[in-house]
Amino acid sequence: MNLTNLSWIALEAFKYFLMVVGAATLFRALCAFFTFLKIAFSRLTPQWIDKYGKGSWAIVTGCTEGIGKAFCFELADLGFSLVLVSRNPSKL
Repeated sequence: MNLTNLSWIALEAFKYFLMVVGAATLFRALCAFFTFLKIAFSRLTPQWIDKYGKGSWAIVTGCTEGIGKAFCFELADLGFSLVLVSRNPSKL
């Protein structure tokens, strides 16, 4: 074997190594993306009442606007008692 052949073999091995690393990175990114989708699209369900019991307490932070406010309405509709936490008491 001459030096040119050896360089070509090393280059091919490095290419396959990069393909494996890229595939592993892509797999990890896809797993993280699907985990995000699962969390983002999961909703509060009546099964929460079965798990925690009607009249259970829930603490909601950031309850004056946005997602926190939506959680308050969802939890109240399910029959949870709420403790609301906000940075601005006047908005409560």
